[in-house]
Amino acid sequence: MKTIYIPKGETVCYDQLATERIVVRGCLKVLGDIHARNISGGGVICAGGVFADDIRLDDLEAASVTCKRLLAKRVHTPRLIASESAAVSCYLTAAYVEAGKLTVAASDVGELKVEEAVNLSLKKRSLFTLLLVSALRSLWLSLTAPAFTPEAVDAAFVPVIDFPQEAEDSAQKAQQYSGKPPIIQGGTWWTWNAERQEYVDTGEAARGNLMYAVFYVDAATGALYMVTDAEYAGPGFRLADGNLEVVLNYGG
Repeated sequence: MKTIYIPKGETVCYDQLATERIVVRGCLKVLGDIHARNISGGGVICAGGVFADDIRLDDLEAASVTCKRLLAKRVHTPRLIASESAAVSCYLTAAYVEAGKLTVAASDVGELKVEEAVNLSLKKRSLFTLLLVSALRSLWLSLTAPAFTPEAVDAAFVPVIDFPQEAEDSAQKAQQYSGKPPIIQGGTWWTWNAERQEYVDTGEAARGNLMYAVFYVDAATGALYMVTDAEYAGPGFRLADGNLEVVLNYGG
């Protein structure tokens, strides 16, 4: 098994990367796609696309993420697909998320398609604690949810209709998408639109660094400060009766 290792404090760049295992302690930047069976470490990945079975990182920023299982602190991607589960302990921002189970503390998601969603309070957690809390929350919901027994009713018979033309069109669209990866243009991510036969602007900023709020406390005064990038467009934060609250909508 070939393993790529990125030491802490180092930044390594590739045009494309395909390997069995990746361990990131520092920063990994890939202009194109990453294909791996397992990605782990406490570092940062910035890539065009990430395709893996298991992903466990601190920070992940990519044009698209496709995996079986995802466990991270912060994720920024226009498109996230996790066939089994995705858990993000700090902040998730995405235009589209599809997962079997989604566990998240704070998020900004445009379209969500999941079988089970678990929302956690915003606290500092290790990745192991996140998994444990998510499992306990799911167990509690399964034990406390009211039982539901549907009544058997007669359903109208609807014959199955074959749509060969629609199937052929879908196959052609899938083939187009496979050859048209997301691109960066004018500072934002552009994705291919099969119906319009052109790239369209997603509006998602394509930046090499991750945009999230950083907090620190002045030891002399006890004041809490929030520091963000100039282009930061995520949620705001405020103190209410000694509690830190997340403000997702401004002017609401």
